[in-house]
Formats: sequence, C-alpha cells, structure tokens
Amino acid sequence: MMADFRFLKASRLKSRKSIGLLFSKGQSLHVYPIRVRYRRSVSSPPKAMQVAFSAPKRQVRKAVDRNKIKRRMREAYRQSPYRHDPRLHNLEAMFIFSGRSIESYASVKKATDLLLVRLSTLDDHA
Repeated sequence: MMADFRFLKASRLKSRKSIGLLFSKGQSLHVYPIRVRYRRSVSSPPKAMQVAFSAPKRQVRKAVDRNKIKRRMREAYRQSPYRHDPRLHNLEAMFIFSGRSIESYASVKKATDLLLVRLSTLDDHA
C-alpha cells in the first residue's frame, strides 16, 4: 500500500480561536531552525493533527523569502512519514521558523521530522 502524502484542508489549522489558545495555553518545542507550539484539543472521535506554518516578518524581512520558507516547511511536513502516527491525533500545532536566513530544504526536513517524533513521544497530559 502506498503512503498518503496529501495535505488535506481538514489538516490545516485555521481557527483564530484555536490559534489563540495555542499561544495562551500551549507548550513549545524547538529544533533549529523551527519551533513548534502545540496543544491537545478535546474531540470525541479522534481527528487528524491540525497544523499551521509561520515565518515571522521580524526574522525574515522579504515576503518572497517568508513564502519560500513556509513552502519548505509545508512540504517537509507533507513528506514526513511520522505525521501519520496515531499518537498525534487531536493535536494542534504551529510550526514557526526561527532562523535568521533561508535554510536549505534538508535542514528544514530534518528539524520537522525530529519535532514530529518528539511530539509523538509526549505523554497525553502535556
């Protein structure tokens, strides 16, 4: 069976309320050049992990560069086999670029995979 690498709309974190809760009550992990803010949501039927991606203007001034970084982070997440781990269900996360310059896709992919592994090994009351 071939792995499903689609990044569906249901997997995107878009709700302002959820994003606000993520920053007010969520926790954080960091692997250079990406920091991830995360929190468990409460949902009776478990739903897939919802994610958002950000590259702050303060870190990367040019919009072209911010968009390139966000594309690389999205692609690294989409290609990661770890995102299908059932322990990541009901998790909301925002991947935030924390580097000062554009990083290679390889370094973004490595950081994304490591963060997803760390998120999957967290205990449930984190």
